Amino acid sequence: MSIQAQLNSNLRAISADIQAACARVGRDAATVKLVAVTKYAEWAWVQELSSLHQTFGENRPQQMAERQTLLPSIEWHLIGQLQRNKVKLALQHASLIHSVDSPKLLERIAEVAAELQIRPRVLLQLNMSGEESKAGFVSDELLTIWRSVIAFADRVQIEGLM
Repeated sequence: MSIQAQLNSNLRAISADIQAACARVGRDAATVKLVAVTKYAEWAWVQELSSLHQTFGENRPQQMAERQTLLPSIEWHLIGQLQRNKVKLALQHASLIHSVDSPKLLERIAEVAAELQIRPRVLLQLNMSGEESKAGFVSDELLTIWRSVIAFADRVQIEGLM
C-alpha cells in the first residue's frame, strides 16, 4: 500500500470515529477540528499528509518553525510545553498554542505579542488531577487569578481550555 493510500485510509477511519462520537452526544462533527500530530513523523509522510489534511500539531517550537517554513500553507499548532524563552519563535509560526500552563507564560506571550503587533490564539492548559508533576493551571488557581488572566485578553485571544 502506498503512503498516500495508507494516509487516506487512516484519515477516513479517524473521520468515521469523530462522526460516531459526535452522533452519540448530539454534536455537529463539522465543529471538531482534527489536528494531525507530526512529532516523530518521517518527513515524507508529513509532506504526503499535507496534500490530504491542513492542520498539524508539533510538540517543539524549533521543529514546528522548521516545518512551517517548508509547508507554509498548513495551519500549525504548538501542542507541547512552551518555555518562555521560545515564545517569540512559537508566535511567529503557530496559529494556535495549546499549552499555556502558567500566568508567567501568558504574560510573556502578551509581551511578545505586543512587540510583534499580533494577537495570538491560545488555549489555557488545565491540570485537573492536581498532580504537581503535571503542568497546567489547577482549577482553583484559575478561578482565583481569572481577573489577571482576562487582563491579557486585549493582547492574547484565549480560545478555550486544554
